[in-house]
Parts: sequence; structure tokens; C-alpha cells
Amino acid sequence: MISKNTSDNTISKDFDNFIKEIGKPNHEIIALDSKYICSHDTIYCFREGFSNYTSNTLVILDNENKEIYNCEIKGNTTIIYDKNGDPILNTCFNINKKSFDSTFEETINISEGKDLTNSKYGIMKSTYKLNRHTLVPINLVYKIEFLNLYNNKLEKLEVRLSNEIFGCYFIYCNPGEKNETLICKIKKEKRNKKYYTIEVAAGVDYMYMLAFCVSINYSIHIAQKRYF
Repeated sequence: MISKNTSDNTISKDFDNFIKEIGKPNHEIIALDSKYICSHDTIYCFREGFSNYTSNTLVILDNENKEIYNCEIKGNTTIIYDKNGDPILNTCFNINKKSFDSTFEETINISEGKDLTNSKYGIMKSTYKLNRHTLVPINLVYKIEFLNLYNNKLEKLEVRLSNEIFGCYFIYCNPGEKNETLICKIKKEKRNKKYYTIEVAAGVDYMYMLAFCVSINYSIHIAQKRYF
């Protein structure tokens, strides 16, 4: 998690505007555990790199560029591990392409540990098309319903792909409501297509936001390959 005052050169200069826009939700958002809640806005880095703790080659870094989690991809599944090699959660996607109009229907199950079937943390759903020239998804929105452990109620989030900022996803709580709030951003760096920054607002389960990032990272790539 990278503080806003970081001097880390790995964060691009245009990230200042990226930082200012998120807001704290009107109540805590806890999908996994309250231990993943921070009292201040934080930024994480997700990129390719050799793990110091496992044989995995996808890592999540903190504000000192130190590995705090690592990821393994198995087919259509991505698993996030802690430094002890214990699985925290996995995301498993399924994409169906309608041949007659190049529309993709996608679901992403977010489950506990290595279990691919429990969908304990919800199912992301989206229907979208790819731009014929750039292969970028058009008006991509993922919707997800999850159990918020803060109040033990089912709540909704939306993940929206920006049409203005390259490779930027916006995550909102209370979507469509008066108190809709931007709680997280996921930004793919232009200079490195396999490098993401994830900014998470205070009071938000950052592990849940990391799950969104690792799932989107791979599923969109598969959709683009299937376009042909």
C-alpha cells in the first residue's frame, strides 16, 4: 500500500489526479475480513515479477515495493496467496461469445481459498462488446452483489471501465443511488501492460478490490484473443 506522499518512481506522474477522486464510503465495506480495512487511502501495485516466497510470477507490492501477496494463474482461475503460501481467495471467470454479434457474456466467481465453487464473496457479471479496431471493451460494467460483514446485509458494487482514461477501472458502492461513491480505481500503466496500480479508499476491504484487479487482468485478455 503506497501512501499519497510516496516518492516511488514506479507511480506515473499523471497519477496525482487519479488519487484525488476516490471517497470514503458512508459505511465500511467488508467482504472478507476487517483486517483488510485501512483507516487511510492506500495504493497497491500488481505486476509481473518473481515471488520471494513461492514459484509464482505475479506479485502485489506495498509502499516500500515489498511483496505482500503473490498470485498464481491456473487456466481461467487466479489464486491470491499470502507470504506463507496460504491461499486467501480465488477468482474464476467464464466467457461466452455470441457468434452473431460479437457480444461477450462474462461471469467471475470470487471464492474462498482454492475452492472454485463456493462463490463466497460474490459473482461479477457483465455483457459487453469489443471495439473492432482497438479490441477495447465498449461500455464495460461489472455488477456484483456480496454480503457486507459490516452490517450483515447484501450490497452491490459496480466496476466500470473508463472511456477517457487508458486502462482505468472505477469501482463504486451504492451504484445509481444519491450516495454513490467512487471507492477504488484500478489503473493499467501505459508503459507496462502487465503493471497495475490499485487505489483503495479508507474503510474499504482492499483484498476484495485486489480480487477485482487480478480477475479483470486476465479475463479481458482472453476475450480479446477469442475475438479472432
